[in-house]
Amino acid sequence: MIYIYTTAYNAAATLRRAVQSVLDQTYADFKYLLTDNGSTDETWNILREYATRDSRITALCNTANISGYNVKHRAVTSRIIKQHSTDYSVYLDADDEYKPDFLALMARFSKENKLDIAFCGSEYLWPDGTSRLDTPPHTRVLTGDDIIRFLPEYYQYVTRFWGVLFRKHLKQRIQSPRALNNLNGLWDSKGALHGLEHAKRVGVLAENLHKYYRAPNTLSRVYNPNWFWWVNEMYEQTRMFILSRGAINRELENFLYVRYLIWIKYITPRIQNANVSAKDRARDFVEIFTNDRTVELLRQDWRAVGIVSDKAEFLREYIALAEELSGDDDALSYTRQLVRILDQQLRSRC
Repeated sequence: MIYIYTTAYNAAATLRRAVQSVLDQTYADFKYLLTDNGSTDETWNILREYATRDSRITALCNTANISGYNVKHRAVTSRIIKQHSTDYSVYLDADDEYKPDFLALMARFSKENKLDIAFCGSEYLWPDGTSRLDTPPHTRVLTGDDIIRFLPEYYQYVTRFWGVLFRKHLKQRIQSPRALNNLNGLWDSKGALHGLEHAKRVGVLAENLHKYYRAPNTLSRVYNPNWFWWVNEMYEQTRMFILSRGAINRELENFLYVRYLIWIKYITPRIQNANVSAKDRARDFVEIFTNDRTVELLRQDWRAVGIVSDKAEFLREYIALAEELSGDDDALSYTRQLVRILDQQLRSRC
């Protein structure tokens, strides 16, 4: 039996799509916990409607929006798992959906290979109607040293919390404050890594079984001062995961440099478009480029590391960004510092 859970906050516009994708599965042996996390729209009414129609669904309502995996949710989860002897669990966002064979193929793959955790590919869909398939290149079962050896190739798949099937014992270990709380922007990636720490057998299925809908506000203008902290937290989490299974060789060190640059590029448009002053945005960029880890990245020969971006072009882009922010007098001290740092790096590193 598979335990599925979805937490929804003001998700009335997309919730039916998500829930219906579960009910349309070719695999029917599941229990589904739907939680309204303090919504102010019709989310709770929709959840109650589905719970009334299908006995496999349990609906739960939080009176306020609660961050993290709260005590009430955990208690209900524990009761469902104990009462129904569930073997696996999955998490589905309230705006995504599973393809009809997701549960059947992932359960069979996991059972046949005695997996602790199984991953698959996703289809990304944008509001403008465009989409992109992101499917693992090969189906693999990884154990022992192979989990680390293949980490660079499969990192983008094994750090997702959606479209992932966990064995019950492993999922229970992931559900902890250390794994999921206080990392709002990347909690899913950290949670998946935390699962890998405890996994002995990991499977990657070369099938595209999940649909991930990019929300219109993916590049949110709502500012969060922890964006760069998240980058460093994910870097440390990944590094510690590798070290937990042995030493870091040069190939893995290069892989960490590549990931670090990807994360910087990930948060840049969020900082650039944030609804805060130019001074605050410039200060965040100064923090990035004065950080020891960023300085060390810029010391590297990017081609030798495996970075396809041109370092000089990368630095010039941020110089242009700094000059754009310098139109605000309050930001001048930071933008001048940022241009000075970037220009120095451009002259000395490129």
